[in-house]
Amino acid sequence: METGNPDMDKFAADMMERWESMKGNIYSSHDEAVAELTGAWKNTGVGQAIDESGFDWSAEAFYNVTQNAFEQASQEYRLFVSAVDWNEPWIVAMGCLHALLFGILLYNAFVGTGPDFKIGLFVFVAFLAGSATWLNTLGAAYWESFSQQNYFDENGLFLAITLCGPLVFVLFVLLLQLLFDVVKLMVTVKTKQLKSKAAREKKAGDKKND
Repeated sequence: METGNPDMDKFAADMMERWESMKGNIYSSHDEAVAELTGAWKNTGVGQAIDESGFDWSAEAFYNVTQNAFEQASQEYRLFVSAVDWNEPWIVAMGCLHALLFGILLYNAFVGTGPDFKIGLFVFVAFLAGSATWLNTLGAAYWESFSQQNYFDENGLFLAITLCGPLVFVLFVLLLQLLFDVVKLMVTVKTKQLKSKAAREKKAGDKKND
């Protein structure tokens, strides 16, 4: 796939060639693998420009950057979890809602429900996810009446994580289940058409023989 950038296209082609040559080879160390890839990158125009800026290409630096990013993400996650009072009644109720929706997904997967129910549930969940901004504004105005602290910032980050994140996952799974139902229906209809066609041909053949 060409990007229109000669340097990037050259780099992509070089990477593909090197990947093919690397297949079946086992590197003895992580440093050797990183050195192989970064060496190819440094040969491109973009890589040379970065190299001139004093960027550290060593495997140790790469590992440190990756490790620091992971540690920072882990620290932010722990801070988020510790900052939230998960025993707040409204947060518990939201968790129960997610548990109920996940239970319905499992029921759909192993037992099955009609497409009408799935479509209705999809519309409900989509409406609930789309109402997150309005719920965040409402929560910011009246949080003192139902919460111990204000979780509703201007960006709606808390509801985006705790409400919209799980709801988007539910919508994605429901969409897959609906697509599966459509495919299954198409297969059923096609099977009936083929059986009906075979029956008509057999009947026509019997009449000719008579």
